[in-house]
Amino acid sequence: MSPITVNIGVVGAVDQVDLHQVLRQLFRIQELSLSGDFYSSDTLDELRKSAPLLQTLIVDQGNMQGPGSLCKDLVLGETPHLRHLDVRYGCLSWSDMPFPHQLTTLKLSHNPFCARRPTVTQLLFALKMATNLETLVLLNISLPPSQDEISQSGPIALLSYLSDIEIRSDFFSCIHLCRRISHPTPAYMKILCDVPHSHYSRDLLTEAPTDSLSELINKSVGPVKCLSMVLATDSDDYLGVHSIRTWPAPGPHWVPTISPPQFELHMVSHGFDSGLAAAKVIRAISVLLPRRDLQSLHVGNMYLREEFWVETFGHLEELRNIRLEKSGGNGFLCALSAGILDSDEGGDYEPTTMNFLGLHTLVCDEWEFDDRENDESPDLSQFLYYLQDRYGYQVALQDVYLWDCQNVDEDDIAKMRAAVGRLHWDGDAEAGSDSDVNSDENSDDE
Repeated sequence: MSPITVNIGVVGAVDQVDLHQVLRQLFRIQELSLSGDFYSSDTLDELRKSAPLLQTLIVDQGNMQGPGSLCKDLVLGETPHLRHLDVRYGCLSWSDMPFPHQLTTLKLSHNPFCARRPTVTQLLFALKMATNLETLVLLNISLPPSQDEISQSGPIALLSYLSDIEIRSDFFSCIHLCRRISHPTPAYMKILCDVPHSHYSRDLLTEAPTDSLSELINKSVGPVKCLSMVLATDSDDYLGVHSIRTWPAPGPHWVPTISPPQFELHMVSHGFDSGLAAAKVIRAISVLLPRRDLQSLHVGNMYLREEFWVETFGHLEELRNIRLEKSGGNGFLCALSAGILDSDEGGDYEPTTMNFLGLHTLVCDEWEFDDRENDESPDLSQFLYYLQDRYGYQVALQDVYLWDCQNVDEDDIAKMRAAVGRLHWDGDAEAGSDSDVNSDENSDDE
């Protein structure tokens, strides 16, 4: 008899009977997908039987809260060829039972309505035997570890073949899990974590990044050539998502590569204080990254101070392309001019004192120029002054793009054109294809 693939949804007693009939053929099943209210003692008895051909098992419990222990009930039987285990919305618990060593893909999503969850330590113990894992996805899995648990060494899961990691949980569980999972080569890593609400947790969070994240970054992220830092907000819900993504290869011009990022972390915050804590973590991560070879940088709607720009990015010799979106241009403009001697100061110009010496392309995306003193809105007159200064010192920007920018007119554009190699303005009636990123190299704006 040939192997079979079974997809079955259980919604009532009749379906339970059909399910039991199917599971009696468990020894023939190669791929099995179960969904709905199937968690009965009879079903568990069938699942404990030998399944010598089973390679893929998908279990979707929906909002059902089964009484059993997941690992014992689903993988206790003989499953020598089980490679892919995907448990969705399960009420998960373990009793010192590790996962099968032959698994290559493990995806676990916890039911948010179930109070019972494994701790970080329990989860790490369960993973220790799954030494062949290549893909690991953990969604809403673990309980927040205590401060003592974070500071202790604890168990380590050595997963030598791991290439893809995705974790969603609270911040401390995410970081603690990642630190305790060992893999010899950088893996694609996606972390989505919630910023804690309590004042104590937020204070702990702002103190944690350097100690908690440096080990994670060092073992998980290779040389970064493309970096994106973005804040997405929802004013109605006071919700913010601070995100950082890295790529091992540069994108075309200022655009991130089309390949998935090697590392990405998203911090979901509710309210002003949580947002400040999340922003601090993102800044800390950017400092820890191996960014010496960084070529393309995208900062979206995130204000960074002049000092941060200078210390973190100003000295990078390979940095060619910067795109700044919405809020935050003013801090960068001040950093762009840092190191340029004022004409009233006198003295000889030293190129080594200037920042962003290798910068070729600057994209100003949705800037709202404002000549009033403002920490976030870029000053148009200062922008012109800085461009002219760099032109005078023969380090002019080769390409400047103005996309959807406010409070800039044709006179301002004319002054900019005289201070840069090429200026691309979407408000220019004659620009035509100049604003098209695909025809930048053929622009005749000079």
